Amino acid sequence: MKNNILFLILGLFIWIFGGLYLYHQCCCTNSTVASNTMTTPTDNLQIKDATYFEASAPGNIKFGDEKADYTLSENVTSAFEQTIAYLNQHPAKVLQIKHPKGDLGAQRGMAIFAYLTTNKAATHQVIVVETEAEASKLAYSFDCLQPFAASTGSTNFSCLDNFVFEQSNFDLAVPLSPELNDLLKKVATQLKENPTTKLDIVAAYLPSEENNSSATNLGKARANKIRSILLEQYAVPPNQIDYKGLVKDDLTFIAHPQFKKELLVGPIDFLFSKQEKGKTAGVDAARLKALEKDLLVSPRRLYFETGKNKIIIDTKFRTYFENVIYYLENVPGASLECSGHTDNRGNDLLNLKLAQERADFTANYFSKQGIASDKIKAISLGEKQPIQSNTTASGRAKNRRVEIIVKKQ
Repeated sequence: MKNNILFLILGLFIWIFGGLYLYHQCCCTNSTVASNTMTTPTDNLQIKDATYFEASAPGNIKFGDEKADYTLSENVTSAFEQTIAYLNQHPAKVLQIKHPKGDLGAQRGMAIFAYLTTNKAATHQVIVVETEAEASKLAYSFDCLQPFAASTGSTNFSCLDNFVFEQSNFDLAVPLSPELNDLLKKVATQLKENPTTKLDIVAAYLPSEENNSSATNLGKARANKIRSILLEQYAVPPNQIDYKGLVKDDLTFIAHPQFKKELLVGPIDFLFSKQEKGKTAGVDAARLKALEKDLLVSPRRLYFETGKNKIIIDTKFRTYFENVIYYLENVPGASLECSGHTDNRGNDLLNLKLAQERADFTANYFSKQGIASDKIKAISLGEKQPIQSNTTASGRAKNRRVEIIVKKQ
């Protein structure tokens, strides 16, 4: 009897302590693992901008349980690198990081914001916003700092991108995106299908910006840059597009880590108007006749420092340049010839080479300013045709030149 009682007590102890041991192994060990568990959305990472850009990866960001700590796989890291490159190529674009409601969602959104901006995304191109999205899940979408929009009254033109210029520069800061090219293609189609429609391209500029163009003001040069794309790439008749500059005191420039100068987003406006019924946007015949007497009579001369290729621009030259553009665009077969000249210092072959470089430089300069490259010819005459004596410094300075001649078939 005593032996039975002893066995019963021993079994009871084994059952109790065995249960406690198993509880410790299961519960305590699982608790330790849970504190290091990483949670992740069940779907894959996808960052998409309509049909223009997509970066995706199998898997997603892995966040710590109830934490903003995270780890990224190689595929996810690569997708974010592609996104940063896309933002740098499109400085008007903005990436929205959308997080679920609550402090944890906001912390996770800010953690990814910090990751992107630390890895060379501009801070103004990444924003964190709250959304109704599923818990623990971040989502992404694209917006624009200043979306482009214009209207004819019956037809609207818009896109989530815009034209970007560097401060004191008339050239585009980045090549046109596919989205902006699609926009310009639609505008061109509208103009060509409606010859009585006229487009005024107006570009803003600050009065303090330096005008490094041949136009009478920097805004006009910026507007002409967009106009030349419509003329050359999309074959819009030149008499349907006018361009002008508009000085503004309230323009905002943005610093960007990938650019030396600050950027101006969206200074371009498209203003559409209708000509009188039965009329198309016409050519000013009286102006062309007056210009022909001026442009075809004698060449214009640009002067250079010894051994250098730098055009000296003044107010008279800017007016002349705008007249040349108007004449070339409206007179079929008209062209521009740039002939390079030097003084007689140095040998003949080097002077021929230098004169050609000056002529090419001038032709390229005019092309960048908006004159179609197929209407410009560059030739070298070296030291063969001096217009002053090479025995004096002032005479040699006059001989270092490019002569610009407008020709008509």
